[in-house]
Amino acid sequence: MGKDFFLKNVKIKLFPGGKMPVYKTAGAACADCFCNIAADEIKIPPHSGCLVPLGFAIEIPEGYEVVIEPRSSFAHKKNGLVVHGEIDCDYRGQLFANVFNLDSINELKIEKHERICQIKLQPVYRMEFEQVEELSETVRGEGGFGSTGK
Repeated sequence: MGKDFFLKNVKIKLFPGGKMPVYKTAGAACADCFCNIAADEIKIPPHSGCLVPLGFAIEIPEGYEVVIEPRSSFAHKKNGLVVHGEIDCDYRGQLFANVFNLDSINELKIEKHERICQIKLQPVYRMEFEQVEELSETVRGEGGFGSTGK
């Protein structure tokens, strides 16, 4: 993958103990993020959640957003879920992962500097809204929530 593929000079501010996000392979679409907790580990009770600091803030260029995505291995190996999140280009605070423990019995243990989520940069397209009385007809119409079958 050539250097022209990268949006250059995206600024990252690390908080004490924070680590830079990292692309782990040449073809990775997302950069892995590390939790930045003060203790050696945190424990999330069954069916509970918490915000886990990622240890950095990012200056997202105008016209883009950063998306927080779950890591498949975190869900598969630990039964933890990181909720998809959108970071706007004008936000300058620390990023957090919204983590839930899906296990009904065991605590979810997250170790200091463990990779728990990933971030992806993507363009943003804003809409200009026009209020109308009716929308165009389609075959599907108002069918939703499984209306097309299994």
